[in-house]
Amino acid sequence: MEMNATAPIHHIGETEQIKENFRKRMLVLDLTDNKKYPQLVEFQFTHKGCEELDNYDIGDTVTVEFRLRGREWTSPKTGETKYFNTLDAFDIKLIRKATPPASANDSVPF
Repeated sequence: MEMNATAPIHHIGETEQIKENFRKRMLVLDLTDNKKYPQLVEFQFTHKGCEELDNYDIGDTVTVEFRLRGREWTSPKTGETKYFNTLDAFDIKLIRKATPPASANDSVPF
């Protein structure tokens, strides 16, 4: 199932080398529509997508295209079954660059 989300970037993680041929990098978007209930949602980029995130900054508004993935895992020790979800991102597009904070000198008339 392919979906997309548009929101400001809250956090960009470091690239993690998981195996020799697999690496991932997390991106967190702030999907909050009610400040009382923050919605910080993590997306996973892999392979070449890891470097793609170098082009973005905290506060940039982006659209991320992703697939909803899930899997089942059963503990070999306890037999307990757990379910995991991943928002597997495959594309990102800049909507608006973050506005840099105003400097105190910006308001000086001369």
